[in-house]
Amino acid sequence: MRKLAFAVLIAVLLLTSSLAMAGDEPGFGAVEPMAIPAGGPHDFPTQVVRGFECLFGPYGAPSTDSVAVFAEPGMQTLVCAGEAYPDWVPDKGVTVDEGFTCGLIFYGIWTENSKITITPAGRMVMTCHANKSLHE
Repeated sequence: MRKLAFAVLIAVLLLTSSLAMAGDEPGFGAVEPMAIPAGGPHDFPTQVVRGFECLFGPYGAPSTDSVAVFAEPGMQTLVCAGEAYPDWVPDKGVTVDEGFTCGLIFYGIWTENSKITITPAGRMVMTCHANKSLHE
């Protein structure tokens, strides 16, 4: 019986570590989604969250310079700012990437209505938008 329990434990550990390595979090956007607190969106029609961790894919390190707004009936906007890695900083003009998959913070909704802008000073701003009703 102990051998069986030990084998099950090892199998569970291997499965969870392989799932973690596969990664189901986005390379862009909010790291951990959250739900609207107590009672849902009808009790809290507009929510604003600040200071959550944001990912910028290959463009820069994670940052907590972030804000997300949720407004019923499902409109979400996420804005994150950070410093770009030197390889992505343009000499002049701006670098823009659009249409990547971005994780929004409320309810784990993902969107491709997204954009990152990087300035010659190395500052980057990412915006992601979605309009998805939670009642569909």
